Amino acid sequence: MELEEFSYSIEISERFRKSFKEILDYMLVVFYKSYTVYQKEVTERIEQICEYPESFTILKKVKSGKLFRFAKFKQFKIFFFVENNSVFIVDNIHEKRSPKSLNFIDKV
Repeated sequence: MELEEFSYSIEISERFRKSFKEILDYMLVVFYKSYTVYQKEVTERIEQICEYPESFTILKKVKSGKLFRFAKFKQFKIFFFVENNSVFIVDNIHEKRSPKSLNFIDKV
């Protein structure tokens, strides 16, 4: 995944990398055409996040003071927060997953 240069630096968590790979592995087996489209759309969405991170929907503010946001595309959401001119991409989750799958945010 290659990204352009933006005014915000970008950090991608291991959690995001793992969920991204799991989704791609599933798509590779089930529907290959979606695999390449999904890869492209995630890259484009992350580029948009890096350009205008404050324009995305606020999810919640956690005890640490971090303000989590999400960027939706199709049936997925990319969760991130901004800190010191860096965008931290935390996870990528299908919208039908249980809200309990977001409990990790309180620990970030």
